[in-house]
Amino acid sequence: MGEKIVAIACDGRVTQLPRVHGAASSAANPEGPLDALMPAMTALGLSSAQLFPARRAVLGKFEHCSRAPRLLRSLRTQTRSILNGSVSEAVDGQMYPLISVLVFACCTAVPLWRGKDVAKIDLGSDRGISPHRWTAMKTQTEALDWGGTDSAGPREEMEDAWCIRLLSGNVFYVGVFDGHGGSASSTYLKNNLVRFVDEVGPKMCESANKGVLPCEYNLTDENPLAVAFERADSALLDHLGSLGDPECWSGSTATVCFLSRSHIIVANVGDSRAVIGRKGRSVDLTNDHRPTGSSTTGRSEITRIMQSGGWVSQMRVCGILAVTRAFGDYEFKGGRQELLQELAATGSSQTGSLQTPPVVATPDVRVYERTPEDDFLIVATDGLWDVINSAQAITFVRTMVKRDKSCSMQEVASALIDRALKSRTQDNISCVVVDVRTQAMTT
Repeated sequence: MGEKIVAIACDGRVTQLPRVHGAASSAANPEGPLDALMPAMTALGLSSAQLFPARRAVLGKFEHCSRAPRLLRSLRTQTRSILNGSVSEAVDGQMYPLISVLVFACCTAVPLWRGKDVAKIDLGSDRGISPHRWTAMKTQTEALDWGGTDSAGPREEMEDAWCIRLLSGNVFYVGVFDGHGGSASSTYLKNNLVRFVDEVGPKMCESANKGVLPCEYNLTDENPLAVAFERADSALLDHLGSLGDPECWSGSTATVCFLSRSHIIVANVGDSRAVIGRKGRSVDLTNDHRPTGSSTTGRSEITRIMQSGGWVSQMRVCGILAVTRAFGDYEFKGGRQELLQELAATGSSQTGSLQTPPVVATPDVRVYERTPEDDFLIVATDGLWDVINSAQAITFVRTMVKRDKSCSMQEVASALIDRALKSRTQDNISCVVVDVRTQAMTT
């Protein structure tokens, strides 16, 4: 099979180069001259600083891309973050996800963008965030001022994501997603979960305004958002099945909020968290889904896992996963029997039947009426909550706004991230802060 060299631009456009003999033709010798990439640059109308050169490594099978050299796997992660794993390319008459592209090692000398240029690039709400630096976006939607930002923290890879949308009926949608095992699941949810809930969320807000919606839906209660989440999880698992190892095993939490003029509806899967300041206090709008006996929710989740034929070891589901509910994580759903076989082969002392999935994507859904005493809403992944509790976060926001009434929520979100980094968080962080002091949103 012949090698194919492709050049991937920032916006996902792809052009193919003819094979260049003696220039960057081996993953073991990635020092080929940059001149070999100039035909693609010319075709795309890009300079070297705007181009992300890439190369398909010949590994026999693309699904075994994890066997590639460590450097190429690391660079592949950056490509995945930029392309969101959503574009495919025809190679030899077959379709392969561009997530399988291994980035040509010489790209270490040709960055996609430099730090000083980040503000000039319009990533848009559907594009990826650079995994090695935090970036931020801010806007104002009528009466709502909000800020969103993220940081990889001390980790090499960025697996968290966040999303903001304005849905029909002037319903404001906020979502944060904490990925594990790679960024494929969180990136997919960032870009696609809204498609499954963009009708359900506003309808539920309308029902809440009419007073015909329950205040809370538990795991066994049927509700439209649970159905939408399960459909999204099924679509995600299909998507992950098209990817290579290790991304096909990835998963993600999801915490989303729908803000209407009168209500806030929160749906939560996993241990990301939504918190609101109300009447001078902090109120947790979600419960963390972790297999710990220190909380009522944790004890309930442990009971559910055991009833499914699973077990908890060292505060992890089957000794593996630290959250009890998540999107993706195929090994705990369709791959349960293979998981049992692998555990048995490794001599695991604890096993179960796993007759039903111990990890589910069914959300807890809560409905809150907005009040004049509400001030700030914080939705963030656990990289923030590991080092700052809910009360501290709300107090931090209030103090900052009181000290400087002209500061924006973007500045507040960025400062909150900086506070977590100074507190030595060991995880990625995605954080959105919304000023909800104005009671009504206008069209």
